[in-house]
Amino acid sequence: MIGGRYTIGEAAKRTGLSVKAIRHYADERVVAPTAVSAAGYRLYSLDDLWRLGLVRILRQLEFGLPEIRGILAGSRDIQTVVRVQRDAIDLQIRRLSSVRSLLARVPEGVWTDTSARHLTAILEAMQMGSEERQRWLGENWPQAVPEEAPAAWRERYLEQVRGILPEDLGAEQDAAWAELKELLVDPRFQDRMQESLRPFWQMIARTPVQPSDWSSAMAGLLQRARSLRSGGRSPSDPEVQALVDDWISVFANAADTPPTPEFMERFAHYAEQVQEEPNRTLWDIMRRLNPDSLELDYEAQLLMIEGLRARMAQDD
Repeated sequence: MIGGRYTIGEAAKRTGLSVKAIRHYADERVVAPTAVSAAGYRLYSLDDLWRLGLVRILRQLEFGLPEIRGILAGSRDIQTVVRVQRDAIDLQIRRLSSVRSLLARVPEGVWTDTSARHLTAILEAMQMGSEERQRWLGENWPQAVPEEAPAAWRERYLEQVRGILPEDLGAEQDAAWAELKELLVDPRFQDRMQESLRPFWQMIARTPVQPSDWSSAMAGLLQRARSLRSGGRSPSDPEVQALVDDWISVFANAADTPPTPEFMERFAHYAEQVQEEPNRTLWDIMRRLNPDSLELDYEAQLLMIEGLRARMAQDD
């Protein structure tokens, strides 16, 4: 030791890392020595040794150096490093549990090219962090939105979708995320989704309605629908029908038209699309990505659609 600090050789003995590896981590700005002696020797403190030990564990868990550098950036003391070690091990346990769950889905003796590609896609999806998923979504989601959609609405739509994604995904959510990735880059899905959304965006393009106002109005309707659904209300219940009235009014005002029979037919067709392809598949995936929130939203939308059906049947 020199001045109470460890030489690089001593650091190597205590951490189980090679001198070459420790030099490499210093050059890559992962763990730099606390000091350098007058003779040019790299000197490491006890905190540095803890960090080097953490690097060794994280490398064994197949973390990349940029990821490790980010983890260590917030480490200020030994207690923090120990906590990060625990968190890293917990993360790997979750990852391995996810892999085990995915492998359990492959029937014994059945291994086709399709199943191999699907499993590979899921495993690749599992390696994406939250920021990577958000970035990927921002790059690919717009392909499913018609070009005539106003820019402010396109951005608002993307923000809402991004808000659905949890930061941490479990095994089922990893699988759903992999399916979403495959779906969004499928040209057939892009074309069908654009065709499904085009009438709405054409309507919005002709009105002064702001996306924030629209989102607030729809959020309020959805909240009421959740409450009514949880209360066991039927589609013909007066409160459900009042909700349907307000739902129709939001769209009629956006279209700048009275709720004529012709408008009601178009609106009913639009509302039913939630349960038709490609929306049905997309909803199924999104519900599995965030079941705590979207399962309730989906049930609430179904109540609104059922209430609209009851209204249309009554009018007939």
